[in-house]
Amino acid sequence: MAKQSRTDESLDNLHHICLGFTGSGKTTFIKRHPYYRQCERVLAWDPEGSYSGLRNYTTKQGFLRAVKAAGFGKIRARLELDPTPENFEWFCSLAWALGHAQRPMTVIAEELADVVKPGKAPRHWGFLSRKGRKYGIRLMGVSQRPQEVDKTFLNQCRYIWCGLLRTPADQKYMAGIMSLPTENIATLEECHFYIRNGSKPSQAGKLTFKKAKK
Repeated sequence: MAKQSRTDESLDNLHHICLGFTGSGKTTFIKRHPYYRQCERVLAWDPEGSYSGLRNYTTKQGFLRAVKAAGFGKIRARLELDPTPENFEWFCSLAWALGHAQRPMTVIAEELADVVKPGKAPRHWGFLSRKGRKYGIRLMGVSQRPQEVDKTFLNQCRYIWCGLLRTPADQKYMAGIMSLPTENIATLEECHFYIRNGSKPSQAGKLTFKKAKK
């Protein structure tokens, strides 16, 4: 039997980037997204412990064992580790090894500004950003400040989610990316956002929450 290829050039680029000040709704948006809720293969770089729906690992040894045991099979795991560039690159190298076109995988990266620089992406994060599409990998990256995210990833994202931003510089920067008047970005409130799909016009949205029963 011929060995099955891990790549498929026909797959769409489904990378997301979520940008906004703390409390803007970035993580909530991801946790409600089908790529998180319905995918059997999810890996999350999660230093703050935001994704309680995934099995948590706090050591490299434990996470590595889980990844090796899963192979190209089902895995829903998060790594809660010290947010250093070296640790993040190690996480990305494992995510890269698990990519398979026939087994879609969502890879979440929280607080990118802590582990990447605004210029070129580190090696394996760059692989995921530039080549992950054909391996069935869907990236969902998160940052509070858009100008602190590496340009490699930002330029590869098909979907750009923009929530509340505090500084005029960030607001102006994102207005350009979203092709919107700066006022539209500057007046966003918590849980309100714009999302842009490729070259299509940005669409406004709002995260809603069910009221607790008395």
